[in-house]
Amino acid sequence: MELNGGKHVMLSYNQKSKDFVSKVYDTLVDAGIPTWMDINGGMKDKPYRSMAEAVENAAVVCCFMTPEYQKSSACEDELAYADTKNIRIVPSIAENELQGEKEEKLGQAQHKATIISTYEEIYGSKTTIDVKNIFEKCKDQTKKMLILGRAGIGKSTSCRYVTYQWAKGELWFKYQLVILIRLRLLTTSRYPPGRKYKPIDLVEKEYFPCDDLSQEDRRHFKDQCDKDQVLWLLDGYDEFVQNIPEQLKDVLDYICKTQHHILTSRPYAIALSYDVKLEITGFTNDNIAKYAQQFFDQIKYNLKDASSESQKLLNFLKSNASIWGVAHIPVNLELICSLWSNMDSSQTKILTMT
Repeated sequence: MELNGGKHVMLSYNQKSKDFVSKVYDTLVDAGIPTWMDINGGMKDKPYRSMAEAVENAAVVCCFMTPEYQKSSACEDELAYADTKNIRIVPSIAENELQGEKEEKLGQAQHKATIISTYEEIYGSKTTIDVKNIFEKCKDQTKKMLILGRAGIGKSTSCRYVTYQWAKGELWFKYQLVILIRLRLLTTSRYPPGRKYKPIDLVEKEYFPCDDLSQEDRRHFKDQCDKDQVLWLLDGYDEFVQNIPEQLKDVLDYICKTQHHILTSRPYAIALSYDVKLEITGFTNDNIAKYAQQFFDQIKYNLKDASSESQKLLNFLKSNASIWGVAHIPVNLELICSLWSNMDSSQTKILTMT
């Protein structure tokens, strides 16, 4: 398979993910996809120049997101340079060894054996529900809900989406505040021990880091909580459950027991009891078609016959069961569309997934 203009897929990663990314590299190369990886002949005598050229010649930069990657200044520089060159960046979720150990501790080592779930496993025997109506399933006065989803399926994106829709006044009118908390940010370095934290302290730290809320603000917020006017979106329990700072356990326990909230997590991490559980399953078949159409509409001025490419891609996906299955995960479909848009379409018939 050829990418337009001799371009390649660039793999951007932290060294702790090297073994996993090397397997991805081998898979892409075996499928005939031109791929650049620094340890596989990508680096020359001048590392910085080699890295810059790798970005400049990339059709897409696939970055493997781990905590180490996000802290790396070198990785940040790669993405910043790709952004200045208008190179499409596709984030992928890479689990390091520590994350694997967490899964095993939680008694779900069987997940290691299955990398890609089938379409039937994800969508079988399930009914859809409009986001506006999800609280209809909650019978208690205090609305509590658990939302599950596989890695990359869109849990965090969904949280941001509903927060935005609430801010526009399009759903959940009863709440005066919807507060999105990314649980992985609740660390000891940001919340030092030695004090007792309250819900308002989380709001102040996450949304007003440079300001001190007044006593009046604090009293007003407590009054809103007491009157059931606040909804908490607690995102990423799986990233947090094994490392909950001791000084934050009481405040989180208080929120989960007494406040209206939605908690999101990957399935393996949950030992908590919720009467109402929903699952984000990713794109439906119709969603895939709509996303592909919108993707190619956005680049129609840069791609010849862009209007027909979405249908060609859909035909290709439906003819390859394994790729069709993983395309229901949003981050995977973005990567597939990005590769397709830079591909010589006459060569797509040899593309396979191993």
